[in-house]
Amino acid sequence: MECIRTCPHDNIAVNLRPFSADLAKPSTRIDEAFKAFIMLGSAIIYAGVLLGPWGAFKDAAYNVGSGAWFIYAAAFLAIIFIVLPGLFTLGILNLKNIIPLKQRFASLSTALIPLGLMFWVAFSLSFVLTNASYILAALSDPLGLGWNLFGTANAAWQPMLTSILAPAQTLALVGGLIWSARTAQKAAGEVKVSPIPVIVYCFIATSLMLWLLL
Repeated sequence: MECIRTCPHDNIAVNLRPFSADLAKPSTRIDEAFKAFIMLGSAIIYAGVLLGPWGAFKDAAYNVGSGAWFIYAAAFLAIIFIVLPGLFTLGILNLKNIIPLKQRFASLSTALIPLGLMFWVAFSLSFVLTNASYILAALSDPLGLGWNLFGTANAAWQPMLTSILAPAQTLALVGGLIWSARTAQKAAGEVKVSPIPVIVYCFIATSLMLWLLL
């Protein structure tokens, strides 16, 4: 809060606003667009590598510095910065209007932000629910000094709420798809094009993430 107190121009403030208010007006910046693809693509790749049945992918990701790891890193970057944006561009390419393709790309990419966020929520649930019992031990011995403040320092590990994991992940992904579809409608309205290609893109990405997680 120090900058608010000392600013000589009185142009810094802290305000309350609705959640996701930034999405109401789509960005026209390319860097913001690629941040959306980073969120989306990295969640898909991590789900496949860490939760999927492909041992070769895990070995490549874990053996940092090896030849397989360099191939994995190159594929990781290519998917995020070439494949996903390229497919998205192909989808919106035929949406003809007077607005340049670059601006359409940046504006419509805003719709991917909610989907990327909910992809990460669904992905993280796999670890949160599995390791939640460690929280009890950490609360009793937060500094690792051998304390037992609440009598739970030696609580045995066991996965928690595993029966709700798949439904919770499905709910998160479907909720993200609906949220992104609504955002796509708003973004498409700003640039006066149809939101259908963006919604189809989000649906395909959600179907892929569902397959990887479930």
